[in-house]
Amino acid sequence: MTSETDNTQATARFLEDALPDVRRAGVGTVLIGEWDAGSPERQQAMIDGAARTWQETPLPDGLVSQVFLSGTDGRTVLGFAQ
Repeated sequence: MTSETDNTQATARFLEDALPDVRRAGVGTVLIGEWDAGSPERQQAMIDGAARTWQETPLPDGLVSQVFLSGTDGRTVLGFAQ
């Protein structure tokens, strides 16, 4: 599962099964993080929780994209922010 927040025109848009645009023009900083959730259930809960948090929290100025990717190992979560 992938969740993306897109801060275009100060609106949040949440998508599933979307890949980040790694060649997006005008992005100065990319942040990448990897976490070990320990199990497929915790992996999904981690992604769902992060998506809920982004829905409930004002997005930081300059954030254009936040993507969470689940690893095929059933444990890891990759975060990719622009």
